[in-house]
Amino acid sequence: MTTSSGDQLLHFYMPRIFWHDRKGILSIDVLQQRQTEATKVALKKENDQQHHTAYKIVTASMQKEIRVWNFGFIENIVGSSTKKTMTSNTEPKIIPIPAEKPKATAPKQLQVEDEDSIMFLDDTEKENGAKNCEAEALKKVELEDERKQKEVVEQNNAGKRSIAVPQNQLSVEFLANIEGHRGTTNIVRFSPNGTYIASGDADGFLFVWKLEQEVLECEVQMLEEPATVRQRDADPEMDIPPNKENWARAFRSPIRHDGDVTGISWSPDSQMLASVSMDDSVAVHRADNGKRVWAIRNFRHFANGIVWDPCGKYIIAMSTDRRMDILDATKGTRLRCCHQIEFPLTPLLRADNFEIHQKLYKVFHDDQLFAFQRGVEFSPCGGVVFAPAVHLEVAALNVYGVFAFRRSDLDSCRPTALYQTLKPSIQAKCSPILYKLADGPNFLGLSHRLIFAVLCRDSVLLYSSQNEFPLAYIENLQYDKLTSMAWTPDGRVLAVSSMEGFNSFITVDSSKLGTPIELQNAVTPFGDEVAMSPLNKAKKNIRKRCPEK
Repeated sequence: MTTSSGDQLLHFYMPRIFWHDRKGILSIDVLQQRQTEATKVALKKENDQQHHTAYKIVTASMQKEIRVWNFGFIENIVGSSTKKTMTSNTEPKIIPIPAEKPKATAPKQLQVEDEDSIMFLDDTEKENGAKNCEAEALKKVELEDERKQKEVVEQNNAGKRSIAVPQNQLSVEFLANIEGHRGTTNIVRFSPNGTYIASGDADGFLFVWKLEQEVLECEVQMLEEPATVRQRDADPEMDIPPNKENWARAFRSPIRHDGDVTGISWSPDSQMLASVSMDDSVAVHRADNGKRVWAIRNFRHFANGIVWDPCGKYIIAMSTDRRMDILDATKGTRLRCCHQIEFPLTPLLRADNFEIHQKLYKVFHDDQLFAFQRGVEFSPCGGVVFAPAVHLEVAALNVYGVFAFRRSDLDSCRPTALYQTLKPSIQAKCSPILYKLADGPNFLGLSHRLIFAVLCRDSVLLYSSQNEFPLAYIENLQYDKLTSMAWTPDGRVLAVSSMEGFNSFITVDSSKLGTPIELQNAVTPFGDEVAMSPLNKAKKNIRKRCPEK
């Protein structure tokens, strides 16, 4: 299923694939490392007019398994000199041509004896002949019109070069089915270097899987016999293809929590793994041997969102008790706790010019937000933190959205901007690509532009850091609620999972977003006079009332 147009910013794809045997998908992640040259060669076909961009994803579901896939878009480049795009002038016309009736032939005896029948046959032949003449005349007229249209098109295209028209098709390839969990797999994440996969389940086990270069002998035999598949419940639709990759445990015993593993995050160097659980704990372990580096017990209430600072300094966790904690990534000490903030009089993004009253607010949603995660996110440059699940009770209204904290705001827990949503947000995901600033206001006050997506239970919003309004609002992706999302490393595709058991892929026309810049050239200014958001303008009047520990 796809919707596309030459002037559209977004395109939507939903392959009809049972990713996990009709089970709801709880988590999805995309490998942020580029595919190897061997993979590119394997995916490239002989036809030079087809270009393949391959991405690797991993999915987790209500099953006890995680699965690894390749997906990509095949671009068939067609020149306008050989194939023209359909326009109103070249649109094919369907002309109804009356069907010719079969001629009736009577026996010779009947023709001699019955003259009435002879007269009837002559009239029929005349009638059929007249209809045939009309049909031939219509055909001649249409052929003449088509010839004239071709001449006009050829004259218009004379002296012009051929223009390539891409026609994208989504292709999905199964790579591996990884078994070992005993319960529902809640969360799964690739390591930044692509060597490991971490997955946590409902029994409190956290597995670290490592990609082995050699495929097992049994898998080689299955690859040599394509007709042999692993059957599940005697249902042919649930047959599992043979593994093309071998993912084995990085160490023998899995990491153990006393409750459901609700969130995991990798360190930037892929050496450490942070996890949160329903046993009210936050822990950091080594990825190569599973040894614990540090852990915080009795974390008030369990956290279900965690992210590691790209600069390696902080770990930020969000809990169901309406708090966001900022932790030291090296020592595990709690530096700040964002819970209650006194806002000044601040206008809201509403048609009736509604305002936030000056009072003390609890800024995040309570445990009534039924979501598998609270996906807090760092920007690729490390200069901004996007915190979802914002809930402000302003008079009789509920204000939902995502807070943007600049790095200098983390010491005081004062947000710079509020990006509003109609419904509670459960995850924020920033595109890994940075862009040059466009002409116009600078809502967040950065030296570059960020593109980030906000996930609600039934919709996805696409934002730019320069604007308060969303770039796009996407709804009706699935019948059931959405659970997770992830960007591809080039920032062109956003993968979204759902409890319905299907994944949706939203492609973004990067040419319409601006000019990309290198991450090394991104400088984040922290001056208060730069940002144009209402919260930042009145930030000096905000009095923070939240304990440091």
